[in-house]
Amino acid sequence: MKTDTSFSISRFSLLFNQFRIYNGKLILISISGLIGGLFVMLYSIQIITRFDTWRYEHFMYLFMGLFMVLAIVYSGSSFPGLRTREKGYNYLQLPATTTEKFLFELLMRVLIFIPLMPALYWAIFHLEGNLVEMLNSEFTFQSFSFTEGFHLPTEAENNWMKLFVASQGLLFLTVPFFGATVFMKQPVIKTLGWSIAVLYVHLFLLNPLLKNASPLVIHPLTAYILLVNISMVTLAYFKLKRKQI
Repeated sequence: MKTDTSFSISRFSLLFNQFRIYNGKLILISISGLIGGLFVMLYSIQIITRFDTWRYEHFMYLFMGLFMVLAIVYSGSSFPGLRTREKGYNYLQLPATTTEKFLFELLMRVLIFIPLMPALYWAIFHLEGNLVEMLNSEFTFQSFSFTEGFHLPTEAENNWMKLFVASQGLLFLTVPFFGATVFMKQPVIKTLGWSIAVLYVHLFLLNPLLKNASPLVIHPLTAYILLVNISMVTLAYFKLKRKQI
């Protein structure tokens, strides 16, 4: 049966329902595990540090570590229907266009993760901190936001630096997202290995340019990283389209 090439909300909804049926419980369990695990992690760190007050660097370093790991794992598990030859055949035969399948995976594996992960981390961090402050007089909780560390001379420079940091973080989603369309055998291991290798080399080569760099250098670097992100997403689309053909 030939599928209509125009975008269809009804077909897109069917993809969402299929995702909910097959992955809904796993997603809920994973989010619950993240909430519980992060709460225990924060409390354990406070016990080890004898309830020393958190500093902004601690807040951000822990977030960045969690974001990078979870982004690679979650985005690297995109397109689960391509994981085996049998599943791949059934997935490619679904009555939905390549664009609809691609946009659905991009939405569920990248776009939703971007606001959800920081929101969950911020909420759990503040919930745990306020509870500990109520129960332990030795601890003083201090609230933080993700934008406190930007202290460049002008607002424009701060905005460019925020965009630079955000584009760097986005790489941890777009690189494994593309990798998920490439590897068929042992996809999880290969996607994770490929993503970690690419990101390590990228950051290793970029690091010397950032040392003692003027704020103006951030402009072309940000444009370059955004271009890499767009390229990863575009290549993932054409890789999926090629498989569909």
